[in-house]
Amino acid sequence: MKEGCVSIMSRLFSKTISISYHLVLLRVRPTRLCLVRFKNNHIKTNEFKSQNAVESIRTLLQCSIEEACFLYQNHNNITSNMNILKQNGIEPSTVKDNLWLLKYDKGQLEPRLKLLNKWLFKDLNNGISILQLPFGQLMKHTGRISKEISCLDGTNRITYFALFVKCKEKQACDVFMKYTFMLALRLDSMKEILLMLTEQGVQTEDLLHDLWLFRYSPQFISARIKYLDHIRAREKCKIIKPWMLRCPEPVLNRYLELRDENIAALGSYSNLRELLSNELALSSDDVQEMILKHPPVAKISYSKAKDMIDFLKAQGFDSKMIYQVPRVLCHKQATLMARMVELKKVSPNLINLQNLCRNKKDYVSFLNKMS
Repeated sequence: MKEGCVSIMSRLFSKTISISYHLVLLRVRPTRLCLVRFKNNHIKTNEFKSQNAVESIRTLLQCSIEEACFLYQNHNNITSNMNILKQNGIEPSTVKDNLWLLKYDKGQLEPRLKLLNKWLFKDLNNGISILQLPFGQLMKHTGRISKEISCLDGTNRITYFALFVKCKEKQACDVFMKYTFMLALRLDSMKEILLMLTEQGVQTEDLLHDLWLFRYSPQFISARIKYLDHIRAREKCKIIKPWMLRCPEPVLNRYLELRDENIAALGSYSNLRELLSNELALSSDDVQEMILKHPPVAKISYSKAKDMIDFLKAQGFDSKMIYQVPRVLCHKQATLMARMVELKKVSPNLINLQNLCRNKKDYVSFLNKMS
């Protein structure tokens, strides 16, 4: 009886130990999520003040536990910075897209946000890229912006620009950070140029990709518009591009000449694909296959395509050969002619479009090998 009691007691004791062991494991295992490797830097659990901070970062930024651990390790003030950003209405998605916001040392982020608030963006999240400016420049531009707001019906020049060209406020802000001279440009010059561009029908997407035009004076742009009218540029190209209003006159004239040549080459065809289809006697699917095989073909000028096809046919290459090696349409006639002369000296059998279209290094190597 005594031995039976001892046996029962030892079994109960062993089960208790087993249960306790598993409970300990259940408590420890979640902390193992922090044992991750990122760029060969091992992050140990005891380096974190609290696992709750990592979990908080993961929840706020909606990122993985590994990313949260990495951010916690590499940004000393991440918790305080995230709280400051949250208090200023900066959304987690904005922080996630701009992780550089977490790099600031204690006391650096709050003064920047106070300055940014003076810009009176419709949504502060839209203007967050402005904080990338050095602090001195941020102060200087904020002072200028604060003075201009009264002249712009309570908005800043970036919001005014966005409303004028009909683009998103954030998009305008990002563009201004790409062309930072726009922040220092005289406001009256910017407004005058915007008005002229609108009257000329310059499209928003074209403008957002080329703000260099604003480095020129309104007087220069006005004179260029008169010149475009004088040479009837609008009749030749329906859409005026920003670069046409700032480039040297010889460049503009050459562009218009090439456009005339393209139109003449296009003839009764409506586009390049139709030209290739008719000149090479190919179906639209065959033309599409040519372009997929060598995409630059879609960007060659109409006149170059027509001249190259005529040249190749005169040299004895038929449509099927051109279809099989579409990259030949992107080569120069002079290069092809020179190579045909060189290959003919070695062996006329070597003259084919595959050999003629080799890159310079391969062609020289091939020619030396065959000679």
